Amino acid sequence: MNDTGTWLSGGTPSTDDPRYWGGETPWISAASLKRFSIGDSEGRITHLGTRAGTQLVSPGAVVFVVRGMSLKSELRVGVSQRQLAFGQDCKAIIPIRDIDGMFLALAMKVRSNKILSMVDEAGHGTGRLPTDLISQLEIAVPLRISEQRRIAEILDTVENQIRLSKRVLGKLEALRVGIIREELLSGFRGENSTVGALFDIKAGITLGPHRRPRRSGCKYLRVANVQRGWIDLSDMTSLEASPAERQALQLCEGDLLVVEGRESRRDRSLRVCERRGRRASVSKPPVQTSISYGRTSLR
Repeated sequence: MNDTGTWLSGGTPSTDDPRYWGGETPWISAASLKRFSIGDSEGRITHLGTRAGTQLVSPGAVVFVVRGMSLKSELRVGVSQRQLAFGQDCKAIIPIRDIDGMFLALAMKVRSNKILSMVDEAGHGTGRLPTDLISQLEIAVPLRISEQRRIAEILDTVENQIRLSKRVLGKLEALRVGIIREELLSGFRGENSTVGALFDIKAGITLGPHRRPRRSGCKYLRVANVQRGWIDLSDMTSLEASPAERQALQLCEGDLLVVEGRESRRDRSLRVCERRGRRASVSKPPVQTSISYGRTSLR
């Protein structure tokens, strides 16, 4: 990567000086770098701002995030479509004559798992991508730039199809949720009720030293086992439980598990899954929920 072009660091004009902001030049930050083709940004600086501690690049430059929360889960990289500036949380590569910027950016996306493995923590959960590590990353580059552009065009077409498919799936998911909500609400015939009146809710076992398996250990489910819509049975441990506890908390096919609390920052929404197949006990905080209403039965 170090041989692919000239590396540049960005900067931020003083936000206290209104003369630097509100102009025509897009200013890219770690938060605003969300598209592969970079042509605009919510932040814009004036001509005076472009000379106040930031960095300008021309069309065809590769811009990527080197510091930010997003590095914990994704590599944000794109190609400038016009002259623009960027902040200190990003770096830019001006490709040498024999390397196509689009191909270089897509090559980085292909190696994103490797690049993300280089990320360390700068404090307060902020990810940091060390320049000395990524600059030594090796990528395969065809000798002819025409071949690079042909490959980049194919990959870009595939990426566009993936983005389109994700949008379609998002709309279908919203439609599915709407249908489920409408069907459930219509089943109640306008009557309101509390969750406790409709569901049989049971809290799981609270763990402690006395739960270490001795005589009657059994498998149990933790928060980490409960994923979105499915249960991970690949990593289960055992705890000590009495026969009465086993009978009360043993899961049957169709049981609904809801995670309550201790969610990660990037996964704050409720995780719910249905139990199918083999049985297992559940530890706190997953909650076992049952509902019976008319001909519909969710346990």
